[in-house]
Amino acid sequence: IQIGLLEANDTARDTISGSLAVRYAVTDKLEIEGRVPYLYRSDRVTTVAQNNNTVTQTFELEGSDLGDVELSARYQITNGARGGPIFVAGARIKSDTGRGPFDVARDSQGVASELATGSGFWGLQGSLSVLYPSDPVVLFANVGYLYNMPRDINRQIGTVTIGEVDPGDSISL
Repeated sequence: IQIGLLEANDTARDTISGSLAVRYAVTDKLEIEGRVPYLYRSDRVTTVAQNNNTVTQTFELEGSDLGDVELSARYQITNGARGGPIFVAGARIKSDTGRGPFDVARDSQGVASELATGSGFWGLQGSLSVLYPSDPVVLFANVGYLYNMPRDINRQIGTVTIGEVDPGDSISL
């Protein structure tokens, strides 16, 4: 006796990412950086479902394009004089230049036919790093907050209308 649906998935995901990053020291304590990433993604998902009969489906998706371009700045607040820690403040802005999940091509049912190469949202991040040199190592800690800006998608995907999407924020430690 079989009750319900039995399902098994096998997923293989490959991502290759390369980026061009340029850093420039404006002063002894201020550094700016620009980063331009390029991504190649490939997913293969095989699903085996068994109810009254066995059905096997395999989906293969790819995506390659420019990712989300970033600009950032870091400022060294203290210099670690007299054995004290070094504090570095950072700010970063992330664009939506990559192809986001709501920008990829889809079939008539709304199923994606390619993979996203970006988040699809602008983001702002602030951070504070603490470095403590202690020969022969350097102890390091960082705290940050990333604010992702909501976006009005205003698009119909399949039978669903997507309005405003707020991807949420994140805290890093």
